[in-house]
Amino acid sequence: MSQKFEARFDEFIKELGGERIPPAKTPGEQRADYLFRRSAALSIDVVLELKSLDEEGYEPYLAKLRAMTSEWLRTGKLIVVGQAAVNYRDLSPALRSDWDAILDPFAQNLIRKANRQIKKTKIDLNLPDAKGVILCANEGNYAHFPTDFLTVVSRLFNPKRSQYTSTDSVEYFSTPGVGLASVGGVPNGAGW
Repeated sequence: MSQKFEARFDEFIKELGGERIPPAKTPGEQRADYLFRRSAALSIDVVLELKSLDEEGYEPYLAKLRAMTSEWLRTGKLIVVGQAAVNYRDLSPALRSDWDAILDPFAQNLIRKANRQIKKTKIDLNLPDAKGVILCANEGNYAHFPTDFLTVVSRLFNPKRSQYTSTDSVEYFSTPGVGLASVGGVPNGAGW
């Protein structure tokens, strides 16, 4: 994440009444980034973890995606005349399944890491009832549409599995004009 963006985001959170969480004292452990404390305007504590899609394993994901599309072109599974952007929604179910096989682990690693950070923060700050929110910032990743990424993320919060129990919602937003979409997940069935 660019330092300029993160500094601007810190100011934005501060203007909304939130605060930057200090780093964990134990080497190698990471806390979430922000905290909104219970107040007259907010009936709950909220722990936020900001993740950049462009940093959290994006390069290996993009390399796999490029190799996969090259293979599709080489084998005739995908035919393009000239140059064209590959749109996930326009692909056949089989090709979307191939793409999902690459996108799913990328999203799962991002969510798993963020959930651990939120959990650590709730423990360290003695906020067991705080809501956990993962903010996925897209700073120019055009490899997928926001709704495509969020569809994958929503599958991770399958109610039959009790994974990511420290996270109550995942939100996605884009910085320079990539688009905006969000999804709220309540994996534990708890309402706000």
